Amino acid sequence: LLFFLIIVYFVLHLYMSGTQESCMTVATGATVTLPLNYPDFTMDHELIWKHNFTTILKRKKQNVILGQESSMMSDGSLRLIDLQLRDTGSYQVEVYNSNGLHVKQSSVTLCVLEKVSEPTVNYTCRIQLVLTCHLEKKPGNVTFEWTRNNITVERENEETLRVDGKSASGTFSCRARNEVSEERSPSVTVTCGDLGPTISTLNRQSIPSGYDLPTPWLKPLLLSVFSTSKVYCKMLAKKKGRWGWGLLRYNAETETRLNEL
Repeated sequence: LLFFLIIVYFVLHLYMSGTQESCMTVATGATVTLPLNYPDFTMDHELIWKHNFTTILKRKKQNVILGQESSMMSDGSLRLIDLQLRDTGSYQVEVYNSNGLHVKQSSVTLCVLEKVSEPTVNYTCRIQLVLTCHLEKKPGNVTFEWTRNNITVERENEETLRVDGKSASGTFSCRARNEVSEERSPSVTVTCGDLGPTISTLNRQSIPSGYDLPTPWLKPLLLSVFSTSKVYCKMLAKKKGRWGWGLLRYNAETETRLNEL
């Protein structure tokens, strides 16, 4: 019995895999025609189109009794205009001949995606130059591309770009794209100047200015901690004349910065 159930499972799995539909992907606001693909269709046939199993168009005896006549093409295909996200889903069609015999049935999956908006480049200059490709509208499955001085930055397809170096400068722009659209940002010229010591060299230099340590022995202790791969520790710090607890964060692998002391 177990062997029989296993065989049935694999047969059903193969059947379902073979009948999975690909998605017809379009942008919001677009017009699309869902084909009937039935060459023998005539005006004498009864036609039913459904969206997620709800009837949206029904034509019988040459009369449209549900839906808009303008939505049906002469070959029985369905025309949809000004598509929105709510129009995503499965569309099924059924055809019956003049005798009421079922002669055609098929379905198609429609995926409606929002277009990406025009991105803008925001950036901060600290120990690293950090640039962000900002989108007002960010639909799913967005990929990014960065250029620096009109040259594509290889292997960088994330929303955030980090640039190391004491003098991180240049003209940057980003491109955002999904399956139905793409937009490029205006170029931004960045001149950060001297970004100061990187974390990898911090153990040979002083703590950044503006942070007064409460005791002399705490400085060498912290510098020894900086050499580990990733450390979170709490310490007592004096900043702007007040005592308080600060969080020291250090990640040697990515050479991140000292966030807050």
